Parts: sequence; C-alpha cells; structure tokens
Amino acid sequence: MPLEIRDQFYNLTNPNALRSTTQRYFYFHRIDINLFNRFSIGLMEGVMVGNSPLELRFMNPAAIFHSMFSWWNNDEWAEGSHDRRYMVGSLFSFEINWNIIRSLAFHGQFVMNEFSIPHKSNIEPNQSPNGLGYMAGLRYSHSSNTWASVFNLEFIYTDPYLYLNPTPFASLIHMRYYSMAPGRLGYSYMGYPRDTISLNIGADFFIGDMLSIKGAFTWHSRGEHNKNGLVWDWERSAAAFNETTPTGISENTYIASISSQWKLNPYFTLNGNMALVYQMNNRHVTGINAFGGQAAFSIAVTY
Repeated sequence: MPLEIRDQFYNLTNPNALRSTTQRYFYFHRIDINLFNRFSIGLMEGVMVGNSPLELRFMNPAAIFHSMFSWWNNDEWAEGSHDRRYMVGSLFSFEINWNIIRSLAFHGQFVMNEFSIPHKSNIEPNQSPNGLGYMAGLRYSHSSNTWASVFNLEFIYTDPYLYLNPTPFASLIHMRYYSMAPGRLGYSYMGYPRDTISLNIGADFFIGDMLSIKGAFTWHSRGEHNKNGLVWDWERSAAAFNETTPTGISENTYIASISSQWKLNPYFTLNGNMALVYQMNNRHVTGINAFGGQAAFSIAVTY
C-alpha cells in the first residue's frame, strides 16, 4: 500500500526500525561544456544515500558514482531474500542549450534514475519500472524601434515512477524540518512532479524596463500517482513496468494568465496580474470539474 512521505519513513517489515531516522545525503557532480557561446552541454550524476553517515569517497570530483557499487556498503530495507531493497539510489541528467540563430534558442533535458531494458520484461516480468523524464523548449525573440518581444514554448513529460527508488531513503525527495513544529518534516520532489505531462506557451512584450505585458497558457495532465500528494508507492511488478503517463483518471488543468508592469518613475512601479483556472476530473474524479480565478495588484517602491 502507498506510504505517505510527509508523515514519516517506515520499514514495512519492522515499523519501528526507521521511524525516527531522517539522515540522508545527496552527492552529485556536474560538468558543463560551453562552445562559442552558442551551444552548451551539461552532464550531472548523483547518488542519494539514506541511513548512512557522510562518506568522503563521494567527494572525489573525478569519481563515477555508479562504479563504486555503493549499495554493497549500506543497509538494506529487507523485505525478503528475493526482493532486496537498497537504501541507495542514483540520478543522471543530460542538458543541452543551443542558440540556433541570434533570435531562436532551444533547450532540452533528459533525467533518469531507473531504466529497465524493455525485452527483459519477457524474461523477468517483475522488474523495476522506468524512471525517466524529458523536457524540451523553444525561445524566440524579436525587437523593433520601440517594442521588444519574447515567445516561449516548453513541453515536459515525467514517468509515473520518476525520482522513486526501491526504498523511501533512496528516493530523490528533498526533506527538511519545520522550525515552527519540532519533529515535523516537509517533503518535496527534487524536480518536476512525476506522472505528469505539461505544455506551456507564453509571450512577453516590453519597452525596456518601463512597460511589460506578459501572457501565458499552461496545460497540466497529472496521473493518479499525484492523487494523494507526495507518496512513495514504488513496486516491482509487470503492472508498474507497463504504466504510462498519465495513469488512471488524469486530472487536467488549464491555466490562462496575463500580467503587466508599469514603471512610473525610478521610485514607483505598478504591477497587476490575473489568472483563470479550469480543471477537469478534479482530484481524479470523473466528471467533477472546477473553475476558479485570481487577481492581484501591487505597488513597488524602490529607494
């Protein structure tokens, strides 16, 4: 059954073993290569280690974490001899930024914490599900004598089990203490929510820093792994391996927004924005739709 991350971490076979243990470390290194200010590549490798003290071997910038076989040196979240659950999980990402021409740029990113070879499922049906994510976007700019404009388009896709690993301690989830409530913890994914497809289209028209008008339209389609918020529900099964985004009854959210900024003088700036939200299958219930909106106005003083 799903385990709610926001409450605590529990060992399914021994509920008291890890109840008060929150020690986790995320080690990563990144290499960026910039070619002629037009094309750049970023490579990142990381490892999340749970229920373990700080390890100096991960501080070596030339090390390849996967080659350290770190799961051999850390505790297991034992659930039986045929299902060993290690408290170590890895992450890899590849990022590119390409200025195709002066006014057009492309950016993209691939992230992975688990990849299962498809044909292996015929031999071993109960294999681990994939944890992959993709992002791609375009940015176009144009200027005239008075106005300048920037248009952007971005698409994001995340697998149902992205950021999750065989144990909560190995999963790529940020954790922090709430100072206002001793002993209470807050959790969030390290990246974009899993089990989600998203599309964003936006435009920005401006005259220097004096006047700016922005508009955007966003669509989110989120599967049922987001139904109860941030939960750990990883499983090794054929059903999990075959799941595709969005899972179950998808919650579709459409957001249209517009904002403006007007700098009256060096000291006073007026800001206003308005957004309309329409949601289909609210909270993943078929036929339940919701509509809402918000508006805000502010005055900024700079001195």
